[in-house]
Amino acid sequence: MAQISDSVNAIQRFTPEDVSKHNTPDNLWTIIGNEIYDLTDFQKEHPGGAKILQAVAGKDGTKKFRKYHREALLVKYKALLAGELVVQPKGQKWLFFKTSK
Repeated sequence: MAQISDSVNAIQRFTPEDVSKHNTPDNLWTIIGNEIYDLTDFQKEHPGGAKILQAVAGKDGTKKFRKYHREALLVKYKALLAGELVVQPKGQKWLFFKTSK
């Protein structure tokens, strides 16, 4: 997990592997587009029921979301945004650099 700071607030960045660890009703995250949403507390309010959200817990829920919702709906739920998705390009290794002082 990496944390990127900007002048307004800190943006958390997570890999799909990070998100996959949040896969229970008590800790439910999903990916929608390039954003990650913490839907743990929202399950009770979801009009379609908690089971639908639990089916995408720890996974990419983009296709299911777009099947039933418009993208504009996400603006209403920005408070549930946990962070942004970072993806390792296929066939490439992560590179880490040590910075000197």
